[in-house]
Amino acid sequence: VQGTSRRTDSVKEAPLRPQKWWKVSLLVANRAARCVLVSAVPLVGCFLALPKMQLLSRSAPLCLKTAWRPGEEWWRPCGRGPDPNATSGETAAFLLAAWVSVQFLWNFVASCFCAPGSPQPPWPEAGRYPVTWEGPQLYYLPRWCDSCQQWKPPRAHHSKRLGQCVLRMDHYCVITENIIGQRNHGYFVLMVIFGNVGLLYALIFVAKTVHLAWQPYWALYGKFATYARQRGSYYQWLLMGGHLHVLKALLGYEVPLLLVLTVFSLILLGPLLRHVGLALRGTTVLEDMGHGDAIDLPGTKVLPLRPGDFRQPFWVTLQTLLGSRWAWRLLQPGQRRS
Repeated sequence: VQGTSRRTDSVKEAPLRPQKWWKVSLLVANRAARCVLVSAVPLVGCFLALPKMQLLSRSAPLCLKTAWRPGEEWWRPCGRGPDPNATSGETAAFLLAAWVSVQFLWNFVASCFCAPGSPQPPWPEAGRYPVTWEGPQLYYLPRWCDSCQQWKPPRAHHSKRLGQCVLRMDHYCVITENIIGQRNHGYFVLMVIFGNVGLLYALIFVAKTVHLAWQPYWALYGKFATYARQRGSYYQWLLMGGHLHVLKALLGYEVPLLLVLTVFSLILLGPLLRHVGLALRGTTVLEDMGHGDAIDLPGTKVLPLRPGDFRQPFWVTLQTLLGSRWAWRLLQPGQRRS
C-alpha cells in the first residue's frame, strides 16, 4: 500500500503529466507559446525579409545615395532601377522557403504535443523480453521500475518529468518542453533537419544581399563611424551593434532582423544535429551516455550492449523513426504510421 501511495504521489508531481486542470492549462499554454515564438523566424523570413532581398537582388548593383531624407533608405540602384521582368526563380525561392517552413513548424508542434509512448500490457513473465536475432534464444536482462511497478521493455527508461516509463527514450528536450521517445522521435528528427536547412537557406540569402550592398555598406559605415568618433563614443557605438545599425539604415529593418533571429536560432538548433546523427545510427542519447541494456546469457553471465548495437540498415532506421511511409513524410507534413 505504501508503495502504491508513493507511486501516485510521484505521478501527481510529474511536471509534464499534471493532474490538476490549471496545471494542464499552463503546460498547454507554455507549449503553445513556444510554437508561436519559433514561428517568428519563418514568418519574418518568408513574408518580410525574402521579398526585400529579392527586390535588392533585382536592383543590383547598389550605390549609396548622395542626398538622403529622413524615413528613406540610403541605397539606390546604380543602373536603371528594378527590372520588373527579372523575376525568374523568385517564385521557386519563395515556395522552397515556404515548404521548409511548413515542414519545420508541423514537426515542431508535433514534437511538443505528441506523447513519447509508454509501455502497455501484457507484461512478459519475470520481465524476460526475447532478443530478435538469428541465433539461439536469448533474453534481455530484466529491469524493474520501482516507480511504475512494472518491468521495463528493452531501451525503455523511466522519466521523472513524465512520471512513467518511456519506450525507446531519447532525451528531455528543453526547446519543445517534452520527452522525446518512440512515438515522437521522428517528429523531433525532422524538426531539427528542416530547421537547420531553413536557417542555412536564410543565411545564404542574407550573405548574398550583404555582398550586393558591400560597397555602399562600407561607405555608409564610414560616415556613421566618423560621426561616432567626433562624439567620442565610437567603441560604445560599435559594441552596441554598430554594424547592424548601418545595415538597418542602408537596407531597412527586415534583413538585420532576419540575421539576428537566424543566428540566435542556430545557437539553439545547431547542437541538436548531434542527436539526429545518433538517431540515424540507431542509437539514443541515453544509450550514447552509457545507459544501455544488457543481454542475459546462459548461466550467470551478462553481455552489456554498447552504443550502436541496435544499428540497422539506413532505410530500416528511417522506417523505425518515421513509420512505413517515411519517404512521404520527407516530402510533406504527415503523421507517423506503423
